[in-house]
Amino acid sequence: QGGATGDHKVPIVAAGGEYVIEPEQVARIGSGSVDRGHRILDAFVLHMRKKHIDTLRHLKPPAKD
Repeated sequence: QGGATGDHKVPIVAAGGEYVIEPEQVARIGSGSVDRGHRILDAFVLHMRKKHIDTLRHLKPPAKD
């Protein structure tokens, strides 16, 4: 099981829609494996990105003045 150890926190500025997930939560998502948790979360991000792009493609264009 990989992942960060200790209580070292690094301050960040997360962009809108970004989330911070603790290594323990990533491991839980991966059934105990941080590496598997990362793969699952990466796949989730790619899936949501594709879904968002598809939604944008099907929107009507902006109204012209």
